[in-house]
Parts: sequence; C-alpha cells; structure tokens
Amino acid sequence: MLIPAHAQSYFVFTSCCQAGDDGTLFGSITKSDVVALIKDQLDLSVETQDIEMGDIRTTGSHELSVKLHPEVVAKVRTVRNRSLIQ
Repeated sequence: MLIPAHAQSYFVFTSCCQAGDDGTLFGSITKSDVVALIKDQLDLSVETQDIEMGDIRTTGSHELSVKLHPEVVAKVRTVRNRSLIQ
C-alpha cells in the first residue's frame, strides 16, 4: 500500500479495551497489538522491531513511531477508549 506523503501528519488508530474507572488498563498495549491494528486498519505489514513506543497502560491518546523504511518513520497515534461492556 502506498501512502502519500501529504496525506496526514499522523495515522490515528482507535480501539476499545477493558479498563478501570481511573483509566488504568487491565494489562498493557504491546507492540504486537499495534502490529495487528496497523494490519487490520491499513492492510500494511510491519514487524514489532520496527515500532518504537513507551509503556501504554492507560486509556487516552499515545504517540509512537513506526519505521517503514530505513529513511522513513511514520508517527502514529493510538487512542484507547474504555470498553462500555466490562
């Protein structure tokens, strides 16, 4: 899949997860979770070692980087919302 350079500054992925009332996730978001989101929503294959991210253990917006090529790094924002069904 070719992505035009002018398309947008960020790709935003939104998903729901189980979390407590304070927004703390039951578990954490892993690089494998991000790989699956990118595959499902963009039909783009990336490897876990191409993802740079911090520890994601709360709902809300989190920024990470995905290396698409040695000279191309995409900025990605993932938004984790609390699931309505607990």
